Formats: sequence, structure tokens, C-alpha cells
Amino acid sequence: MLLHRSQGRPAQATDVTFAGRSVLEPGPQLSALWESNPTGLLLVESFKARCAVRTLAANPAAGARSLAAQVAARSGDPSPLHYNARLGFRTLADRSLYVQPSLDLDRDLDIDLDFARAAFPALAGDTVFMDNAGGSLTLGNVADRVRDYLLTTDVQHGASYGVSAQASARLHEARARFAENVGAASAEEIVFGPSSTILLQQLAEAVGDVLAPGDEIIATRVDHEANIGCWLALEAVGARVRFWERNAQTGDLALGDLDALLGPRTRMVCVTHASNIFGAINPIAEIARRARAAGAWTCVDGVAFAPHRGVDVAALGVDFYVQSLYKVYGPHLALLYARREAFLEVGSLNHFFYARDRMPSKLEPGNPNYELAWGAAGIVDYLEALGARVRPDTRLNARSEAPGPCATAVGTADSSGNGARRFAAAPPANADDPRARRDARDAAWAAITAHEEVLAERLLAFLRGREDLRIIGPTSSDRALRVPTIAFTHARLSAPEIVEAVDPHGIGIRHGHFHAYRLVEDLGLLERGGVVRVSLVHYNTLDEVDRLVDVLDEVLR
Repeated sequence: MLLHRSQGRPAQATDVTFAGRSVLEPGPQLSALWESNPTGLLLVESFKARCAVRTLAANPAAGARSLAAQVAARSGDPSPLHYNARLGFRTLADRSLYVQPSLDLDRDLDIDLDFARAAFPALAGDTVFMDNAGGSLTLGNVADRVRDYLLTTDVQHGASYGVSAQASARLHEARARFAENVGAASAEEIVFGPSSTILLQQLAEAVGDVLAPGDEIIATRVDHEANIGCWLALEAVGARVRFWERNAQTGDLALGDLDALLGPRTRMVCVTHASNIFGAINPIAEIARRARAAGAWTCVDGVAFAPHRGVDVAALGVDFYVQSLYKVYGPHLALLYARREAFLEVGSLNHFFYARDRMPSKLEPGNPNYELAWGAAGIVDYLEALGARVRPDTRLNARSEAPGPCATAVGTADSSGNGARRFAAAPPANADDPRARRDARDAAWAAITAHEEVLAERLLAFLRGREDLRIIGPTSSDRALRVPTIAFTHARLSAPEIVEAVDPHGIGIRHGHFHAYRLVEDLGLLERGGVVRVSLVHYNTLDEVDRLVDVLDEVLR
């Protein structure tokens, strides 16, 4: 049953039947439910609820009316009602329709999935990729840029001849593109490295150069080990690491507990933006504000967050922020943002003749990987191209904690010769307008976030509906609370047993501790092979999630 409100009265009432049984009929019962529901939304469950779908009925001209008409058209038909790709609606005879006031599908789901999926050549195959938190697929235009760099400008930088100057300019342009993408003040604040783990180790070593014995660093056991072990290593130079523990009742990192740890000797607060196990989002702007008030820097591991939300380091107020670009649709390369004032204070890891104020070279010994840096800048091109295809009214609340160029998908064959459509950047009409580029990126993230919330809800609804499954992290798909990295365990089957049973179906998921070893150990799950993790991104579809749900339903019987 789907209703929408029209001046406080039901505008439409339809008898909906699942598997030949009436769920809710027009009449006094319906009127009572309507009057008791101030949002104008109703929850209707079938007798064998297995999954859920979310929509917003606040706009009668949008999803509500269209969706109600579709349900009415199939009333009494127990066969599957396939979802409309634009509305994100699908229900089966033995499944429920769950209506919540969180998504305006007419606005939020206006993501061009055909365009997005055409940008990733690997999606031309049959595999369903749901291990994206371990490493996303790579954009075709990123690979094209890497190839072009290697074949045309693969020379050492810093020479006076033309090709060397071009190569240097490309590296600077890549830094500038990422500086703009994350809201950094200058390209000098962008450091490239082979992985987030190595960048954090290098940062810790540089920070250790300015620590005094007794200085304190706050870390958590929720983080990936990359943002823990490197700081513990500084105990060798007299630093003290204090752990900000999860709240025993809620499992969250409580801000009050952070306040109790902050003191005059605190030099750094190290925390993840989103847990790669829980999927939960931490309030980084507030954490950074409290750290700075105490005179401390903030180092944020944004690896699990960056594939799902726009990052604005200035709005967050952080000093250091790391992300793995190979998890944000690029090559195996990582990026560290270092705020200029903090960056100038830390030590240098480069040769002795590199001045301490030589940014970013002081943390790039041996130089970064030029071709991967140039290739990775194609991520920003893609985001702006995707955003340019989103209608203007979706460009809301896209940048993290803050509450373009055009492109085409062309019908040329990829390198495998399979004829898959490929993404190709086209010169944008507003390429010289930074505000227009930012608006395009914001539009892309708004659409990505909304689409991923629907994907997460489809899977979480299935998991919530089973008493033998335990969701590790928030059970809600609310975009304000989590990203669509979803971990769970089963009462009987171990995590490896589940994943190995899913593997033959061509769906890529994973089990383990995912280098959040201390967290999974603290949860008592190491001996059972850790957790099953399903990590979704914007190029996944509801059909793919349903395919996984159907397989899990069979495996878990």
C-alpha cells in the first residue's frame, strides 16, 4: 500500500494483495492509520516479509502517485512486480513494501546509472562486484590517462626540455585537481603515495620528529590498523598512545569520552571517518573542533568514507586526511591531505638538502608515481561528468559535514573487443569556472549518496528480517549514519562458509577482519573467520542486491 497526502486527506487508496491475501483495504482501518501517521507514509508488511523498499510520498506528483499506480496495476497478482529503475521499486509476492520518510525518489535517485556503469569496463562482464571497500573497479578514463602518460610523457621531471616540462605540468595539474576535489587550499597540500598505510607511516615518522617524551596521541580500536600501528610505534620515542574506546552501551565513539582523554599533552587525535566494518560515520568536524581547542592536530583515515561522499577538508577542519584512490575508482595510489600550517611543522623524510618547507616533497621521498597520479585525476573528471547529468534540484547536502565538465559514454569497443560502451571526457563549456565544477561534483555526490542509501536498505532489510543474522554496525540505512559497507555474522555458519557458498554464483563478497583486527578481536569474531562484508558503491544496482539476497536466502537455509 502506498498513499500520498493531499491537504491532509488520502488522495488515493488501493487494495493491495500479496500472494492472494489482502494486506490492507480502504475503509476505517485505513483512515485511522492515515490520521495517526503525520508523515503521510504507511508501513505494509506481507506475511513473509523478506526485504524492504524505501520511498518518500511527500510529493504527490513524484514517487508516491507513480508507485501507487504500479502497485494498483498488479493488485492481486502474486507474480514479481519488477522495479522501475528510476523509482527503485521492486517487490515480490512474499516480500514487504516498507515506506519511510527518508528518500525523495523523484529527486534523489536521479543518477544516470547507464552512464555510470559504462564508465567501468569491468562491468561489461557477468561478475557482481560487492567487495568494493577492498578496492573499487577502475574507471576506463583513468586507465586511458595512465596509458597516455606512459606513451607520451614518461620522462623525469625538472628538466628544461619540452616533454619534461609537460610531464611536470601534468603532475601539478593532478595535485591541483585533487586539491580542488577535497577542498584543500593549494596543490602543495596534496601528497601522493603507494598506499594509505605507507602515507600514514610516513606521516607518523614525520610527526615523531617534533614530539617530546610524554606527548600524547589519541587513537581508537575501531580504525583500520593503518591508523593505529604507526602511532603506537612512536612510543619508542617517548610518546604515549591513549585509546578512545567504544562506548560499552552504544558501541559508538562518544564525544564525552574523547573530552576526558584530551589534555595539555595531546598532540594528535587519530580517528576513522567511517569504519570499514561498522560502516558507521563519525562526526569528524566536531572531533576536529574539540581537538583543535585542546591544541591538538587531527589525522583522519577517510579510506572507507571517500568512495561514498564528497570530502571538504576545510569544512571538516582537519589537519591530515588520507584516502586510497584505488578505492575511489582509480589506480593503486593513495592521497594524503596535509594542512599547510601543520605540514610545515612536521619533519622531512626526504634527502637532507630538501628544505623543511619544501611541500609536498618532504613526504614524497623518491617522488610519487607520476603516471598513476596523472591517471587518478580522471576520477575528478568522472565525478564532474556524472554530476553534469544530474538535474539541478539534486545538488543538495552532498559535501561531507556541510550539514561541471561534460562527458559522454561512447559506443566504442574496449581493449577486450567486447564492444562495451566506454566513458570519454569531453571539453566542458564551463571548464574554467571552479564553482561550476564544484557544483557538478556536489551533484554527483548527492545522487550517489541517495542511490547507495536505497541499495543499503534493500540488503539491510533482508538482514534485519532474519533472527539468525547479526548486523555488525548500524541497522539503519540512513545516509547520515552509515555508508553502504555492511558486515554481518550468522548464528550457525562461519563467515568463510557463507562467502565460499556465495562464490560460485558470480558475486564477489569477502570475509575476514579487513585489517580492523583490534575491532574484530574485541567483538570476539576472529575465531569464526571474522565477518561477512558486503560493500556497495554507486555502480551497483538493485537487481544485483536482489541477486545477492536470493543467494543468501538459499545459502542460509
